[in-house]
Amino acid sequence: MRTQLTFLRAFSLVSVLLLTGFNAFAQDGLIFDDGLEQEAMITSFSASAASIAAGESTTLSWTTDSAISCTPSGGSGDWNSLDLGVPDGNAQVVILLAGDHTFTLTCQGVVGAPAVAELTVTVSSNALITSFGTSPDSILVGGSTTVSWTTANAESCTTSGGTTGWGLLNPVLPDGTAKIAIPTAGDYTFTLTCQGVVGDPVSTDATVTVSPPVVITDFSASPDSILEGESTTLSWAIENATSCTPSSGAGGWDAVSITLPDGNTSISIPAAGDYTFVLICEGASGSQAVAEAVVTVSLPVAAITSFSATPELVAEGESTTISWVTENAISCTPSGGTSDWDTLDIALPSGSADIVIPAIEPYTFTLTCEGAAGDVVEETVLVTGDSSCQSSLTGEVISWENFWQVFFPAPISDNKFAAIPRTGFLALKFNTGNIVDDGKMTTIETTITDGVRLGAFSECPGDFDVAPLCRYTWGIGGGVRWATNGRADACQLKPNTSYYFNVTFTDGISGTTSTCSTSRCITNLQYSNH
Repeated sequence: MRTQLTFLRAFSLVSVLLLTGFNAFAQDGLIFDDGLEQEAMITSFSASAASIAAGESTTLSWTTDSAISCTPSGGSGDWNSLDLGVPDGNAQVVILLAGDHTFTLTCQGVVGAPAVAELTVTVSSNALITSFGTSPDSILVGGSTTVSWTTANAESCTTSGGTTGWGLLNPVLPDGTAKIAIPTAGDYTFTLTCQGVVGDPVSTDATVTVSPPVVITDFSASPDSILEGESTTLSWAIENATSCTPSSGAGGWDAVSITLPDGNTSISIPAAGDYTFVLICEGASGSQAVAEAVVTVSLPVAAITSFSATPELVAEGESTTISWVTENAISCTPSGGTSDWDTLDIALPSGSADIVIPAIEPYTFTLTCEGAAGDVVEETVLVTGDSSCQSSLTGEVISWENFWQVFFPAPISDNKFAAIPRTGFLALKFNTGNIVDDGKMTTIETTITDGVRLGAFSECPGDFDVAPLCRYTWGIGGGVRWATNGRADACQLKPNTSYYFNVTFTDGISGTTSTCSTSRCITNLQYSNH
């Protein structure tokens, strides 16, 4: 009977050992647990600082035995949301609110009821500035920024720094905002100082940078009106810009590197039109300025810079040379004159042609030129065929009005220097019209070129073979008078007749007789109409 019992107990022990995986042991037929399936125990739970100021932190630490998980509860800060480690761990907790805060740690083992531990942290009510800032923190002169703050445990707060408006502000608690306008450039530091029931005051600050706006003080083109293919100079002067960009326009303007604070560049514009050049400048805080300059480009205007006939008085059957010089003309057309002239193909920009004067009569040669813009310009020259006008001298013929700048018989009184070919003559051409008057051509004592001068009124240029009253030989002083009113001591001129006042340093016949030793001889002509 005893043998059977022992067997059963031994069998039972083997069964238990097999079922428990050797997590138990037997003694005298009894089964004992080895401790791995004991209930959870919290062996320690403590705070690094059990008394702190609001806004400060404390570190909670714990150790456990046989715990498979631990859960936080109570307390403050982010304690309740932590994932706690086992068998031991720690966590830093920031506590903002004053008072006694009880932190609870609950740990669970494989078997049995959970283990619970608590600790209390006392938080004194020191003031805390939890946030303080400005938005935006970079503005332009005259702009505004908004100062914002939030506090905890503050009994009062004061402002300082920044601007006068900020310094006089009484901040709203526990949080608030204030819009501050700043009229002048600079860096402004706004400070907020808060005091709690206990503890030292706390301060924080934020800085706002105030910048002046971008100003384009000058953006201009000189000249602002040019011809096609010419250049203009664009100039600029800018204040407070960090960069500038050219836009639109022409001539490579959009690729120009804009120098700061000022500069200029030459732009050539190849085609006619109105061009708007744009300058865009950027500065601090998004400041921007835009300026424009308009340049008008026109097609070149046609011009006849010279149109002349040499000589202007030509013997019947002889030739005169018509010469012309033009600018910017795309075509020129001859008209008037003789049949040889009005069928001529006009060379550009300049040329000349020998034209035969077939008869004793005046011929008006006209040259009409057109520009690319459709503009038209016209010049004329008068050539007179006259068999009686044969001078042995060569000379220059200019109109009375071109020399005196007034029409005959004016001026009342004037004097001018006249340049005369050394071996030839100068002739001033005029027409008497219906004038009934008289006048006198004289000289003065001081002349640029010394020498005897011969003057004469004649119907032909270079003709000095005239009546005694129509000519005079000057040394120093003296003169020759004309009249259409019958004055007896004057050279009698016919009405409505073309005349020439001729002057020479020769004897009026041969150029070898010149009393002037230079190639260009200058005398003074003094005229009076009375």
